[in-house]
Amino acid sequence: MHLSPSGEVRDFSFHKSIIFSKERLTYEEVQKILDGDVTSSHKYAHVLQPIRRLARLATILLDRRRERGAIDFDLPEPILTYDEEGLVEGITKSVRYFSHRIVEEFMILANEVVAHYLEQRDIPSIYRIHEEPDPSTVEDFAEIVSGFGLRFKTSRNSPAEFQRFIESISGRPEERMLSYLMLRSFKQAMYSADNVGHFGLASDAYTHFTSPIRRYPDLVVHRILKAVTSRRLQNLPNTAQLDAIAKESSERERLADQAERELLEWKKMILIERHLGDTFDAIIIAVWKDGFTVELIDQFVEGFVSVNEMPEDYYQLEPSSRALIGSRTKRRFRLGDRIRVQVTRVDKLLRRAYFRPVVARTDGSR
Repeated sequence: MHLSPSGEVRDFSFHKSIIFSKERLTYEEVQKILDGDVTSSHKYAHVLQPIRRLARLATILLDRRRERGAIDFDLPEPILTYDEEGLVEGITKSVRYFSHRIVEEFMILANEVVAHYLEQRDIPSIYRIHEEPDPSTVEDFAEIVSGFGLRFKTSRNSPAEFQRFIESISGRPEERMLSYLMLRSFKQAMYSADNVGHFGLASDAYTHFTSPIRRYPDLVVHRILKAVTSRRLQNLPNTAQLDAIAKESSERERLADQAERELLEWKKMILIERHLGDTFDAIIIAVWKDGFTVELIDQFVEGFVSVNEMPEDYYQLEPSSRALIGSRTKRRFRLGDRIRVQVTRVDKLLRRAYFRPVVARTDGSR
């Protein structure tokens, strides 16, 4: 791909090729180069200019995507750490460098270029689609947001409106929680033989092309592209075959994601079970009539606080404020509140932790 100084794709071509790697760089090493680290810059002087050029272009591409309204969730993810015997030792936040962004921006661009190339030639293919969210789920999210004294109103249900809201809550204590609630209000991205665009990326044509060694849809797109560029159109799969592949790939992806989540939660429970009786800072992420769900702020562990564990009072749900309110003390446990909780028990089979709130005792408490 040849890009203009403004980030537009001037032209592109496809080739069967062999890659000769000049260096095997890590994200950390590239970031040191970009930050001007003298030792790293000297060590990798022979690839210094291409890396810096890629970084400048990635910045331009990122700005262009933001201008068109793409939604940018850049939230830390939990990373499990292990001891020398392979046992879970702790949980840390993933580190995001701009070097990660460089790879992401050029992967997104490559996927878009391939999708547009095939679509413009009416070549049947597999697309990565992300449909618009249902208005009802958007209204539910807007109602939750209002409980924080914030306002979210979308007039056109456009990704740009969601992105502006994400930017407006940047740095707030509830940023991560509201961002995840927004993400949950969206439909799942999937594979399809019919291109309906990608809402989250604000892209009218998108596919998965860049990872054929680990994703089957990418391999299919590579085979299609190879058939087109070699003018062997008789080797192309038909629409019915592509539709079946897309549906099966989407289902396999959901099952794989579910298995990964369940394994991660199970390992979290193994870790948190070692902390029975310990206290942690948490944020309330959901409120129900029988209790509320919290997430430990630094450990990314979710758990449940039952009203039976709520001290000194009888609590009832006030739906309008999404809060449990004590009938006598008027103490409130509201969505988004930061509280201190104590680990009471862990059910590894159900992958669920249970907590009780740690609050100051009031006069006359039993």
